Amino acid sequence: MLSIKEKIFQLENLKIVFSGDSQTWGQGARGWKEAMPDVRQGELRRLPKSVPTCASMLERHLTELRGADKETIVVNSGVGSTAVNNYYDNYFKSMVLDEKPDIVIMMHGINDWLSDRDVSLELFRKNLILMKEELKNIGASVVMMSQSPVMGNPFSGDHFYDDYINEFRKVSLSDPFIRFADANILFKKFLSDGDYDQNVKWLYEDNFHCTQLGQYIYLKACTEAMGI
Repeated sequence: MLSIKEKIFQLENLKIVFSGDSQTWGQGARGWKEAMPDVRQGELRRLPKSVPTCASMLERHLTELRGADKETIVVNSGVGSTAVNNYYDNYFKSMVLDEKPDIVIMMHGINDWLSDRDVSLELFRKNLILMKEELKNIGASVVMMSQSPVMGNPFSGDHFYDDYINEFRKVSLSDPFIRFADANILFKKFLSDGDYDQNVKWLYEDNFHCTQLGQYIYLKACTEAMGI
């Protein structure tokens, strides 16, 4: 099977799909409220690609790298307020597998932590493994990208948020066929560089959603993991 970098530069028609939640979908990106003022919880409508989410910016970046003579499509299949078990049961086939992707970028964790009395670490890990193995079975390359830190209380009642980030990290790093994009670490480095409180204001729209600056950090983590 071609490597991720080989797919990017050799395939005439390239399709990449993002799986995840509202962070992936684009809540907090510049112009998202104006683009969809009637947004609903668990929104299934996709933001227009004019909103600079990580996914839409990656499409523009890859189009420039690959040239206009090659087809480059990036599909944002993030679904807000969705833990990974819900995503796997209700959206994974129709919004990811059926797209027949060449590469999939998985971003999950925040909603699993918020729902941790229903989504244990063991269930979280199980569903991540199911998803990545099904993707490998259809020939898709997989990038697993960790999500940003949360602000406020990191303890949900049963687990700390980093318990889920670390579980996500372990699933990724235990598989040599997976590329791991550690966006969580990049966010923490930004927050610790200088005035922490000011950095939080720049980086977060609320306790769970990053601003446009966070979308750029996700893009940096993603492209570095893909070797581009």
